[in-house]
Amino acid sequence: MRHLIALGLAGSLLGCRPATPPADPLATQRAALEKARGVEGQLQQQTQQRMKSVDEGQ
Repeated sequence: MRHLIALGLAGSLLGCRPATPPADPLATQRAALEKARGVEGQLQQQTQQRMKSVDEGQ
């Protein structure tokens, strides 16, 4: 009886595994880093434009 319970638990745990391997975590981190760099570049451009307009206004 104990063997049946152990086999049932093992079978249920094996059934919960994903069929495909998970995505490469480093690829998602690289993508997030590139996106952050793009946003940083946009913010720097906007800051430079503001500073230029302030300098021209005075």
